[in-house]
Amino acid sequence: MRGYTGVMEIRLPEPGDIDALMTLATNVISPERVGPFVRSYLDRHHVLVAEVEGEIVGFIAYRTD
Repeated sequence: MRGYTGVMEIRLPEPGDIDALMTLATNVISPERVGPFVRSYLDRHHVLVAEVEGEIVGFIAYRTD
């Protein structure tokens, strides 16, 4: 994305985003932990998604406790 000058939308996740979120998460956590990790944050609504031209390019999972 270096040098990208378009629009990045930051939004709440949609039901169809889960596969993309799991794929991205496997870059930083082990594959066996990805499903429980992503689902637990989605269940709590503690995820924001970054989208560029219809593609999920990143996300942040956060806690409020």
